[in-house]
Amino acid sequence: MRKGRNIVLGITASIAAYKGVEIARVLMKKGYRVRCVMTESASRFITPLTFEAITGEKVVATFWEESKVINHISLAKWADLVLVAPATADFLAKISNGFADTPLSALLLATKAPILLAPAMNSGMYENSVTQANITRLKERGIFFVGPAKGELACRTYGLGKMSDVKEIVLITEKLLSSQCLRDIRVLVTAGPTREPIDPIRFISNRSSGKMGVSIALQAFKEGADVLLIHGKLSIRIPSLIRSVQIETAEELKGAILHSLNKKEWRPDIVIMTAAVCDLKPKNFSSEKIKKEKHLCSIELSRTPDILKTMAEVKPEERPFIVGFAVETDKEKIKKEAKRKLFEKKLNMVVANLAEDAFEKETNTVWITTEEEEQLKSGYKRKVAEEIIKEIAKKYKEEKAKGINE
Repeated sequence: MRKGRNIVLGITASIAAYKGVEIARVLMKKGYRVRCVMTESASRFITPLTFEAITGEKVVATFWEESKVINHISLAKWADLVLVAPATADFLAKISNGFADTPLSALLLATKAPILLAPAMNSGMYENSVTQANITRLKERGIFFVGPAKGELACRTYGLGKMSDVKEIVLITEKLLSSQCLRDIRVLVTAGPTREPIDPIRFISNRSSGKMGVSIALQAFKEGADVLLIHGKLSIRIPSLIRSVQIETAEELKGAILHSLNKKEWRPDIVIMTAAVCDLKPKNFSSEKIKKEKHLCSIELSRTPDILKTMAEVKPEERPFIVGFAVETDKEKIKKEAKRKLFEKKLNMVVANLAEDAFEKETNTVWITTEEEEQLKSGYKRKVAEEIIKEIAKKYKEEKAKGINE
């Protein structure tokens, strides 16, 4: 699918219309150009002026405004994607039957761009067989949907019909506009710190926030991958669109990875080991709190499993493409350590960074290392994740092509 930056945001008459402002704001912050088309009824919930102030563009809400162009046709050609959020039951019924009685519904008939709908309505309306038939018909025509979600509705009931979270709508929007460089590829990502318990209260861990790993998982998802995220304790929310498994210890992480490697129905093609795994653990776990008056000042430690080494022992024909991460404190040695890890652990790629650049920060600087080259990437973690995924996809396809040719 083509890489585009032009998004038409459609707003229909739902109480969730106010969330369209946040959608427009987030998309524009990510560099997309947004223009809004509203139904006249939607303007009873939120004014066109609000969207014009956010986007800096004139809102189209009627056929009858004076214009040098036919607005719904020019926007249909301009759009790289049309997102309707919220999309009401009435609107779904009309477009499933080809109605063109508003600029927005007419635009959907005229555009060749992908269409993404975010339904929002009462649960009874959503679950009604007529609405479900309309949704099925639209999906058969190649129209994409995100949500709805379960939650508290405007009618003060709880059920299925709430418009999806803004972040999830934006995530699917970005996915539809991405290069799809990992389309249908199974990617396992690990993220966050592991914890090694000393007693029921205390544990050994590290300063990893998991932000880099989650950013990589999200970027892989945007690029079309089937993603599984295995993570330790995180301070950030994982979108429900990402399948995830939470672990605590290094042993649990190893078990979860090996379980995936041994599953016939879902075996990863790529494993990205972003998690910050504790190298040491208490040799003996105390089932009761250790009193400070006793042995707390001296704890005997033992090594945790070397997960990358274990993965390197998998048969070559069954081994996935493995990306290791390395955190160092010495800038002079970081490249050398990345190369050492690459060859010793039989990895396809190593992403190395300095602790001072990564921990508890929104930015990162990384060295992407393969047998052939080293690349330096720096910026916000989201942008760095884009670069890492781009390089992984490129290298993975090269390795796969090499294997086929051999």
